[in-house]
Amino acid sequence: MASLNLWNKKNSKDKRAYLTNILLINALVLFVVMPGLVMGGNWFLDADEYGYFTSHSSYLTLMSGIIFVFLLLYAAYFEYTFLLLCSYNFSKHKNFSTQSMLQSSFKEASAVFSKKIFFFLFYFLLILPFSGTGYTSELLSKIKIPIFILDYIFKERRLFISLVALLYVGLMYLGIRFSFTLPYMILQKSTLKKALKQSLALTRKYFWKLAFSFSSLVLGALIFNFFLYVCLLGVQWLFERGLVGLALYSATALTTIAWFIRLMTSAAVIIGSIQIVLFFMNKEKQLDEVSLQNATPQKYYGLLGACFLTIFFLSLLTIRTRDTFIFMRKSPHEVPIVIAHRGVDGDNALQNSISALKKTNRSAKPYYTEMDVQETKDQKFVVSHDSNLKKLTGKNLIAQKLTLKQATKLTAYESRHSEKLASFDKYLNEAHKIGQLLIVELKVSKYDSKHMLDIFVNKYAQKLVSYGDVVHSLDYKTVYELKKKAPKLKVGYILPFNVLGVPKTVANFYSVEYSTLNDDFVTEAQRQHKKVYTWTVNRSPSMYGDLSMGVNGIITDNASKLNRTIKNYHSKKTYIYKMLALMLNLYR
Repeated sequence: MASLNLWNKKNSKDKRAYLTNILLINALVLFVVMPGLVMGGNWFLDADEYGYFTSHSSYLTLMSGIIFVFLLLYAAYFEYTFLLLCSYNFSKHKNFSTQSMLQSSFKEASAVFSKKIFFFLFYFLLILPFSGTGYTSELLSKIKIPIFILDYIFKERRLFISLVALLYVGLMYLGIRFSFTLPYMILQKSTLKKALKQSLALTRKYFWKLAFSFSSLVLGALIFNFFLYVCLLGVQWLFERGLVGLALYSATALTTIAWFIRLMTSAAVIIGSIQIVLFFMNKEKQLDEVSLQNATPQKYYGLLGACFLTIFFLSLLTIRTRDTFIFMRKSPHEVPIVIAHRGVDGDNALQNSISALKKTNRSAKPYYTEMDVQETKDQKFVVSHDSNLKKLTGKNLIAQKLTLKQATKLTAYESRHSEKLASFDKYLNEAHKIGQLLIVELKVSKYDSKHMLDIFVNKYAQKLVSYGDVVHSLDYKTVYELKKKAPKLKVGYILPFNVLGVPKTVANFYSVEYSTLNDDFVTEAQRQHKKVYTWTVNRSPSMYGDLSMGVNGIITDNASKLNRTIKNYHSKKTYIYKMLALMLNLYR
């Protein structure tokens, strides 16, 4: 592409200044903005005793959350503006100084209080489903669609698969059609209405070229990384066959190289996307009128720039190499526990059934079996994931509106399996009989009796504690009250997503949806002496990814498969599985 002329030796000074500015903004994001947002997020979570917006949230907590979101958008918009101006400056040889571009970016980012930021948010939501490629801003990557939502759609609502596919195509189409709106607003100071018209007009003319350019850029980066990762794993395999004594050091070096490649290709995709936009705008002669207020010529600091680049790279490489080396040397005794989700091991039995409990205990020997309980009309408890029993029984009945006797007469069906619903008493006794520890998910419903928690605690808390069973819940008020009423009972808080980090809670452990979990959450939770269990992890790549983060336990529908994966991962004979885990984790 003509506008992206990085290989031209004649513009070495411009190229060096361009790359320095890109590294500058990345350093600012990685070492200043991100830590600042994390610290602010932690303060926000600590501001209220309950955390995560329970019914007792204070106005201070709510206000802190709103401020946090605006700061995130402000920082992301500033990053985008600065990269756009740097790319424009390089492609048009405008020789703007870094200082003037920073000033313009800060001023433009004040759009957080105008219509521009709402379009920026709207455009971000358009491209959010495609963040799984791993090529997105470090700031905007903090928000993801939890994978369990997509899993639910694909597994439980097969009819929606085609609609979801059409939705993705539609979002991709709109993402391309609106891709010039922000550049027009920033570079030409167009109003939102005018910028939308300009973007639609330009993309109508070049839509297929744009679609090909953007998709080729992302797919090319993915393929490039894939083949390089395969080569790196191959080199490690050779080391482990011929130079065993150096295997640890080669694994550390090669994994650090993989991380560096991922970092560079991600930056290349982001900058490449901006250059594509500028190329087509320039083709239509729509970049000639751009100017910066108070623009000053670029001053070239040859030695200073080289020192900055060197320090930046060495700092990143040193930190990453140290962390990777520590990770590779981790003791194989630090093995996460296996937790059978709803008691099943693959398709061996009906979920939440006593048959599943027994069969999985024999086939996989999980440390915990995770199961669900609902209160019944007579203030007893039945084993069921859903309050509405229609999904498995075919009858549109609410567990809380049935007596236990009525509920346990119902037959549940799943795949080729069928079985009567079990009472919690019967399930618990059977688990204790075969020596299987339980994680009991206490379901909360609007149909529950007023004293449901008191009844559960009085009847089961002491028994659960004596056998080593634990409880977790998606409702934090329930978690708080359980700890208050039964201090010795270990209680966990289920998080359907992780955005801000570890909340301040009374919980003993966290059960976190796996696709939004990251190393920072695991490290901070464990620093607070709280365990982290991740759910629901059924695919090998995800299992390796969670193992690489050092989680304390993995909740899965495939316990036997997880046992094999853990055995491979902690093999003393090879570091390849640990390398693979870290490589996969780069795309989470």
